[in-house]
Amino acid sequence: MKQYKKWTQKDEIILRKIYNKYSTKEVAIILNRSITAIHQKVLRLNIQKYQKDYCVDTHKKCSKCKNVKKISEFRKDKTRPDGYQYVCKQCNIPYYKQYHINNKNEICKKNKQYYLANKILINKKAKQYHKKNRNKNNKRTREYYVTHKKETRTTKRNY
Repeated sequence: MKQYKKWTQKDEIILRKIYNKYSTKEVAIILNRSITAIHQKVLRLNIQKYQKDYCVDTHKKCSKCKNVKKISEFRKDKTRPDGYQYVCKQCNIPYYKQYHINNKNEICKKNKQYYLANKILINKKAKQYHKKNRNKNNKRTREYYVTHKKETRTTKRNY
């Protein structure tokens, strides 16, 4: 039968002091005990992790930049317990840019396949958008024409 090390009062005091500073695995290494023993002792002593100083329902802490941000600044992820990624959108931008550069051909193939499979739906949505935003589109094309007059004239002549 395996002999377990008894908990001394000194060990309990150390556990109370370091439990919120380190992970459970690190606490187990420091106190030379198993993770299960740490969990059981924490339950018996009713030690709780520090309460978060922000609303968990509306805010979240980014694991990369360590800032507390609104939930809307995180991408959705069904695999995570709270339904959002651990890293905020702002911190993820460089990763996604690099991913797009590395996998450009695959992304283009997938987009082309999607377009061919849903051509009618895409064209229908484009027409609806154009009808809905006709004034905005006309204004944008006029502004472009005014700023790039020479270029548009030469391209129209060549066409």
